[in-house]
Amino acid sequence: MMPQSKTYAGFLTPSSVLLDSTLGLSEKKMALMGWRRTLQGPTQCATSRPRQDEELLHEIDKTLARLNRKDASRSN
Repeated sequence: MMPQSKTYAGFLTPSSVLLDSTLGLSEKKMALMGWRRTLQGPTQCATSRPRQDEELLHEIDKTLARLNRKDASRSN
């Protein structure tokens, strides 16, 4: 389980955002992008970012890609 400091808006993992049935697609995207911005905040630079943050950013990006594919398939 992720340390409490790595949670965002009550979500433990990016996948938990995806599974939240109370959020619409755009709300899920906004939550994930907000989480990403928080991790990339001005106090951290890419060279000093802990490995755990890098892994979490990668997980967020993968989850956003899944949402984008889902959105694209709904549009077709």
